[in-house]
Amino acid sequence: MAKTRELDLKKKELEMAKFEESRIEDNNDRMKNGMSDTQFHLKHVEHTHNMQLMTQRTYTHMVGRMKADLIAAKIK
Repeated sequence: MAKTRELDLKKKELEMAKFEESRIEDNNDRMKNGMSDTQFHLKHVEHTHNMQLMTQRTYTHMVGRMKADLIAAKIK
């Protein structure tokens, strides 16, 4: 009987270990998916930021050219 109880106890421990392993694997999968989503979002934000910088530089250049053209037109 003692051996049967010990065997049952070991079976329960094995089941708990399998459950814990499954739970940890699920957490790891969620973390990996979250990281890939975060990396994608970061790349999107960087791209948007770079596009806005390019737009700002273009606008600044155009304003500078317009001022220079206005000065040149007044001199003529």
